Amino acid sequence: MGIKKILVVEDDAGTRKLLEHRLKLGGYEVKLIADGQQAVSIAKDFSADLILMDIILPGIDGAEVIQLIKQDYRTTNIPVIFISGMLAEKDPNRPEVVVGGVVYPAVPKPINFDHLLQEIERLNT
Repeated sequence: MGIKKILVVEDDAGTRKLLEHRLKLGGYEVKLIADGQQAVSIAKDFSADLILMDIILPGIDGAEVIQLIKQDYRTTNIPVIFISGMLAEKDPNRPEVVVGGVVYPAVPKPINFDHLLQEIERLNT
């Protein structure tokens, strides 16, 4: 697949900056978005290879954003990893979020960047 461009949708400025820094160190091009509504329109223009999506966002939440993104033919195939401090972890080694009957991988906050990079690499294979 070759993930090169990552769209980060996160309302916390500190977390956004940390994600940007760590992902750029990993060689990824990163676009930062602070709210869900903006993410829907930007996802179509940015041509992301991956979306990192917070669940709790101002306006529309992350689950709603993903449902809207998945309805558009230009963005329906973009993989998603959820990030959130509110994850109910069924499996501490592999938490997940279900949206519209689809299971997405998730990374709890505070973010373990080694775990996040492993999840990204898993999607690369």
